[in-house]
Amino acid sequence: MFYFILLLVFFYASHSWLASEGVKDFFLKCSASLFQFYRLFFTLFSVLLWSVITWLFIYKHDYTYIFSSVVPIKYGGIFLAIAGLFIIALSILKYGFTDFTGLSAFVNTKRSNNTEPVLNTGGMNSIVRHPIYTGIIVALIGLALIIPTQMTAAGVFISFIYLEIGIGLEEKKLEKEFGDSYRHYKLKVKKVIPFLY
Repeated sequence: MFYFILLLVFFYASHSWLASEGVKDFFLKCSASLFQFYRLFFTLFSVLLWSVITWLFIYKHDYTYIFSSVVPIKYGGIFLAIAGLFIIALSILKYGFTDFTGLSAFVNTKRSNNTEPVLNTGGMNSIVRHPIYTGIIVALIGLALIIPTQMTAAGVFISFIYLEIGIGLEEKKLEKEFGDSYRHYKLKVKKVIPFLY
């Protein structure tokens, strides 16, 4: 369980570090031509590291249960996990799959440098500001109900702490990019839980 937690913390820390403006600016200054592949590198690095974490979670799981999960709770967990993954998938498609993954480096779908970025407030973004994080939260709660072990609880706890930090960092970037538009949007729409938070 120690390596699982260590890798999970490293994943979240590296994710925020690689997404920071300072790191991106550094790589842009190093090579402007290669920088178009930065998002793809970021995605591949994240997927590879997440695959190792998933492998550890599945094959090196410490099955010390916190409570005995009865069938209705397990089915509820499965429903939440699927719903969370569905929300994540829809959000990624809404943001643009090729841009989100970095595959836009190979196709002509990326917006030109002359085009102003547009604040996305439609669809699920009209209900919550960070629908991908909402999906992650729902999926993690589902996972905790399906496999209610100490290892799952530790992973969910660390993930919830990171999500709060990650959202804060992302909101700073969005405020810098969109200014008052984003600040007004924040007043109208909740972060990750509709009408609550």
